[in-house]
Formats: sequence, C-alpha cells, structure tokens
Amino acid sequence: MKRFTLSGEFVPDRRYSQLRQLGLLASIPALMVIAPLLGLFAGQWVEERFHLQPWGTIVGLALGFGAAVREIAGILRKVKDDDDDDRPGRPGPPGGDGSGGDDRGA
Repeated sequence: MKRFTLSGEFVPDRRYSQLRQLGLLASIPALMVIAPLLGLFAGQWVEERFHLQPWGTIVGLALGFGAAVREIAGILRKVKDDDDDDRPGRPGPPGGDGSGGDDRGA
C-alpha cells in the first residue's frame, strides 16, 4: 500500500525497500560467474567458427567481465539511490519549495 504525507509526497515503505536492496545485492555473485562464462562460451564459438585462436576466448572473456562490471555498477547505483530515498529529512529539489511546480511568478 502506498503511503503519502499531507503535502502529497510519496513515502516509501522501508520493508519493501530493504527486500529490494537485498535481492539486488544477492544477484551480484551470480553476475560475477555467469557473465564471464557466457563470454567464454561465445569466444570459443567464435574461435571454432572463424579459426581465431586464442583471440576469440580472450575477447569473449573481456566482454563478459566488462558486462558484469557494468551491470554490478548499475545495481550498486540503484541500491545507493534507494538508500538515499529512505533517509528522512533529505532536501527537496534545488531552487524550489518541493512542489515540483514552476517557480516563476504567475
């Protein structure tokens, strides 16, 4: 159930936020294993198909590790953003009263 303050701001439920963070962080070890393995298998396929030993495996592993690092960075960014959103007393948007409206005189 969504909760709102009297001013209409959404208040996230900490229970679900913590579960989401746990799920995101728990996926990191699997990413560290699966992405390089997929790169390895793709590289071996390229080697067999185009006779590019050992470059197919080397490039495939590098791409697998790069994909894992990129995805892990995105997960950590999401967890940090969720954690920042859960903290009470965070400042509103810059240059406004938090209403999200236009600050020009009307």
